[in-house]
Amino acid sequence: MIKPFEINTVPTLWNDPYISKEMLKNHLDPNTDIASRKEETIKKTVSFLINQYHLDNSSSICDFGCGPGLYTNLFEQHKLNVTGIDFSHNSIDYARKQNTNVNYIEANYLSVDTKETYDLITLIYYDFCVLSPNDTSTLLYNIKKHLKDDGIFFFDVLNMNHFNQAIETSETYRENNGLYMEGKCLIYHKTFKYEKEKVLLYHIIASGSSKIELYNWLKCYTLKELSDLLNAHGFEVLETFDDTFGNLNKKSTTLAIACKKQNNKKGIIK
Repeated sequence: MIKPFEINTVPTLWNDPYISKEMLKNHLDPNTDIASRKEETIKKTVSFLINQYHLDNSSSICDFGCGPGLYTNLFEQHKLNVTGIDFSHNSIDYARKQNTNVNYIEANYLSVDTKETYDLITLIYYDFCVLSPNDTSTLLYNIKKHLKDDGIFFFDVLNMNHFNQAIETSETYRENNGLYMEGKCLIYHKTFKYEKEKVLLYHIIASGSSKIELYNWLKCYTLKELSDLLNAHGFEVLETFDDTFGNLNKKSTTLAIACKKQNNKKGIIK
């Protein structure tokens, strides 16, 4: 079995001409959680963040991995100063057409430099979990560079409840004009669990008019592991929640974190 994050197919998922269009459709479907959370959850998240961190029209927000602008548009409707970053051309193109008041940037959030700092940076719907250890360090360095000294970095991850409930499975099924390609195709989907690293792998092979192979990685975290990781990179945890709109639920499979920079601490990555 390959090592966790040894193969990276994220660019295929979000920039393949066919798959990226299908992912955009799923983003925009208010009744599914496939690519984005449901509309009701997104609205609750935005309202919670505005109220919890006392954001107003003087506040600046940047959404890392903004997709087609589902969160950024709502923040802008509350008269906040909003920037959205995503490397999916289709998603950013759609977002720009929906709201010209948001500063949308087509770029990889691991390396982007907006030349600005923000009161709130968000990274929502487990983007943190799909990153390799090296990319996680790179992200945290870039977040810190773009965060004001008293700013908040808010993100969510999958926790040990999710990992423990996951089951190694293997299935084969057929699709027609499905997620991966136009026309008929055969899908092979297998789930692997890496117990030591607490990582899940969803290995997908779609065969039809072409062949697509995807390795979708998800790292699950304990609060201590996440706190230690953040501390090592110059952050401190302010608050934790069991979802992105402030609830506490011991059975939740998610963990949401609000953290800030530790003043005068550079972190391990330079």
